[in-house]
Amino acid sequence: AFEPEGANVEVSCLVWVYWVPPEPEDAEDEADEEVEPAPGMVFVAADPAQIPEEAQPVAGSVECPGAAPQSVVLDGKGMGPIHLSCPSRAGRCEPPECVLAGLHLRLDPPKDFTFRAKDPSPFRERVDECGGCELDRLIACPAVLGFFVPVPLPPLTLSLRSPCCGLAMPGSSLVIGGGEPRPFGEDGTLA
Repeated sequence: AFEPEGANVEVSCLVWVYWVPPEPEDAEDEADEEVEPAPGMVFVAADPAQIPEEAQPVAGSVECPGAAPQSVVLDGKGMGPIHLSCPSRAGRCEPPECVLAGLHLRLDPPKDFTFRAKDPSPFRERVDECGGCELDRLIACPAVLGFFVPVPLPPLTLSLRSPCCGLAMPGSSLVIGGGEPRPFGEDGTLA
């Protein structure tokens, strides 16, 4: 008699980590001090075909408690793939949870940026709300796990002083980019 047999096929959990820098600001946007600079977005993808051309690698680490390995160093030169696997569940009674639910990033931001992780992570939120496998969803679409936020530059202080004695030169003015003349005050700084 014919008896059907089953086989488990394990699919590799390969992920890529990258960021997409913000679009360059328009000159009009730069003049408007009310507008915050746009952040760069940090993504995790499971399909390298979905990584855009402008993507850049990141430095830091991927932390994934419950996976093997639990931590992977990101060298800032490559985006992946990073192979994560789930330790054997043999003998465990509790229902399995996708190991990607615990994935988070510890990143060294590029110069003039800070890293802000999404908290809670989208993986954790979806597993808590829907259950199931995040890899399946990640194959369909990369996920944003955080942002590289531009560090605001301190205001520029400009003063005009005489080279012979260092005294201020009030009454002088400066024209920037064809704009209106800006006078220097009694202390030599722009008024």
